Amino acid sequence: MRLGIPAFVTTFLVMGTALAQTDVKQLPGYVEFDKEKVFGAAKPAVEIFLEEPILKMMSAAIKAGEPELGDLFASIKLVRVYVCPLKEDQTEGVRAGFSALAESLTKAGWDNAVRISEEAESMEMFVKIAGEDLQGVAMFHVEPEGDAMFINVVGNVDPTSFGKLMGSVLDEDLHIDELIKKGENGTEGENGTEGEKEDEVEEPPAGDEKKVEKE
Repeated sequence: MRLGIPAFVTTFLVMGTALAQTDVKQLPGYVEFDKEKVFGAAKPAVEIFLEEPILKMMSAAIKAGEPELGDLFASIKLVRVYVCPLKEDQTEGVRAGFSALAESLTKAGWDNAVRISEEAESMEMFVKIAGEDLQGVAMFHVEPEGDAMFINVVGNVDPTSFGKLMGSVLDEDLHIDELIKKGENGTEGENGTEGEKEDEVEEPPAGDEKKVEKE
């Protein structure tokens, strides 16, 4: 599976960019991302910074055909995307940069909801959760001799709608709303948080049922 650049990034490229109008850096879902520190000598080929004005325009345009998706865009405060072409000798340095960023997000209370690794290609997604609200999403993607990508989505987003969007992009079953509920139990699973398992009752093997004697 080649993860590639998510489909919704292409949508952002078509829609253009917007100037910052609010102090989005104060929002809990905002990630401090030092592109020079992570990408090193590699230079981003794509930089996208979208705030509420253009996101609301996108919401209005989408809502007629996809009401749920339109509402999702209306709830987003900021989208940042960096796509950086990589040479072979730049891959490990970028991986190390993303690894350090992942560690800082974990310490700051973010949850590692998704981790996909196939051969040398990898993708991770972190989510910032408060109660039942999804306040932010951070995604890293590295494809050796291809692209490195960073995405940060900020806003009080409906986890069910966002999970459906990301599930269609990743071609994976992704139920962020369930991850949020399970995360309250404080245990981690393979793809993010995993809740407590219900006690399983073993069924007796066929033919071993006890006969009930009639009185």
